[in-house]
Amino acid sequence: WYKYYTLCREYNRSMSEETKGRQASCVLLAALCIPTLESGGVVQSSGSNMSQKGNGITTVEDEIAREKTDRMANLLGFQTNPTRAALLLELKSKNLMDVVPQYLRDLHALIEESHDPLTLVEKARPLLETLRKESLNDVTDEGKDGGTTSGASS
Repeated sequence: WYKYYTLCREYNRSMSEETKGRQASCVLLAALCIPTLESGGVVQSSGSNMSQKGNGITTVEDEIAREKTDRMANLLGFQTNPTRAALLLELKSKNLMDVVPQYLRDLHALIEESHDPLTLVEKARPLLETLRKESLNDVTDEGKDGGTTSGASS
């Protein structure tokens, strides 16, 4: 989503602020969906094709998945496979968070800073409800104008 956003912003100078905000929201949500992995964690597998690598155990499937993501990163123009932390740092440095609605900034802060699951659920529920309402509004708006207001759907 980040690459799509930057290409649209670069080549579509007449893009409306609403579209920029919607695409920036998609970029932030996509980055937040990347799972956080503990460094040095051990990958558990029931398969017999396991190899020792560094501090963890990896399977052949893990290595294939890593190769695929490395190729995808290369296709998208990244030198290395971007991590969640790197993408979120990039979003902040490019002031993309200024274009994102306040409830998504609050959700981002909550997810990144909260360590108590019960508090996280309690505080995130209204923010996620707002997100659900906004996405439903976007879907109904697209239906009214033939889908010309939004970018690609993925």
